Order: sequence, then structure tokens, then C-alpha cells
Amino acid sequence: MTEIVLSQVYGCNMDLYFCGERLHTPLHEFGPSTRTHFLISLVTEGQATLYGKKKNVTFRDGDFIIMFPDVAYHYQAKDLWSLKWVGVGSADLGIFLERLGINKDRPIVKCRDPQSAEQLFDRIRDMSSDATPSSVMRMKSLLCELVAIISESCEAQNRVSLSVRSAEILKIIAANYADELRVEDIARNYHLDRSYLERTFRRDTGKSIRETITDFRIKKAQSLLRDTDIPISDVAKSSGFGDRLYFSKFFHKKFGMTPSEYRKTSKAGADRRQKDDPVK
Repeated sequence: MTEIVLSQVYGCNMDLYFCGERLHTPLHEFGPSTRTHFLISLVTEGQATLYGKKKNVTFRDGDFIIMFPDVAYHYQAKDLWSLKWVGVGSADLGIFLERLGINKDRPIVKCRDPQSAEQLFDRIRDMSSDATPSSVMRMKSLLCELVAIISESCEAQNRVSLSVRSAEILKIIAANYADELRVEDIARNYHLDRSYLERTFRRDTGKSIRETITDFRIKKAQSLLRDTDIPISDVAKSSGFGDRLYFSKFFHKKFGMTPSEYRKTSKAGADRRQKDDPVK
């Protein structure tokens, strides 16, 4: 017998509260308004502006907009406006969406398969008049399929933008590695879960963010040891290691010699190379 254990890390429990649609409404405006549940909507016609505290965002047909509970949303359509929606109750849907990079400040996702998503909304609406236990379970399964399309859309979007984001993170590290730089702070800057950001960064670069920070620090330390005579304690601080004792232990573990020994060896090698160079 073969049994496969499935992880529940990314799962979420959801209840379908209601469904609806709006068709060909001119210049429709929503909010500012809050809800006590999630509202998952797919725009099927038109373009609108979502007003935010920091900036306004344009979204249009083929986009999902996921409204979070107890958050005020306000948008205004530019012309004819059509969309379909479901109201969802869930204690942990927000955690699931956060792992995808969706949160109350970034609620818009470009749908990779609008036709399939729209069909799911229609099937849920068509079944909503039948309150039998079997139809309720089927509607919940359709809701899971809908959230799966949202997940796939985010994954496809992330595959395109990962290299851009990772390049930005590398720039942040290059500018700040000598200071107290934490992975949690970088993740918070992108409104992403730390484990998710680490996973995608490693997929792009082959290393974790912490390993990359350490690489920048150790290369700086090597440069200072080779090219300057400043004290080892200052090398430790200037390269971001802070404590001389920790730096010395780390350096010895990595290179098999102390920072002082590395400096002496490097300078001796430089002197030999200089001596061997022909006089110009």
C-alpha cells in the first residue's frame, strides 16, 4: 500500500456567503465601504481607478480585485462597467493570499485565464438557487477552483517579475550590507511573507538573502584586509560583522585562517607579484 501525506501549509477553509454580477453600468462608483468578509471580484468590462491612501491604481477587464474584511475600498469606473463577484467567509484566507503577495494594500491580480474564471462565477451563480447539501459542496469546490486560478495567476506573474524584484533586493543589500540589515525588513518592504520571499530569491540567485548579505560582507572584509592597514575591529565594523570576536571566528571557519593571517598572506603575495613585474 502507498499512502501520500499532503501538507496543509497552504490550505485555507472557506465558506461561500453570496454571489452576484453587475452588467454594463455606466460610470459605476463603489465605496468608500467596508465589509466583514472577503469579496472576490472579476472585472469583465471596463476600467476603473482604485483610490488609495498613498497612490491610485488603475484596474480593468481581466483583473481580479480581492477586498479584505474591515478595509475601506473606493473605486470609480470610467465608462461601462461589468463585474462578477463572490462573498467569502474565511479565518485564514488572508494568510493564504499573503503568501501569494496579495494583501489589503495590493488587492489587484491580472487573471491569466479570464474565460475560465468567468465560467466558474457563472456556475456558482447558476447553482446558488439550489440549497441541497450536494450543491453547497459543489459550489465550495468551484470556489476552491476560483482561488486556484488566482494562485496560478500570481505564480505566472511572479515568474515574470522575480528577476526584477531580486535585482532590486541585490541593490538594497549592496547599499546597506554594512548596517543592520534583516530579511524581515526586506520582506516587509515588499509586503511579502518572509519564507515566500526567501524561496523566490533563492530560485533566482541560488542563494538565500542571508547568504547573499554575508557574501557582500565577507568580500568587503577581504578587500579591507588586503588593501588597508586599519585594525581588525574596524574591518569587522566596516564590513557589517560588528563584533571582532564573531568576525574572527566566522572568518577562520570559512577560510581556515584568522583575519590577521589572511592579511599577512595577501600582502606577501602582493609583494611577490610586484617584485616579479618587469620594470617599465
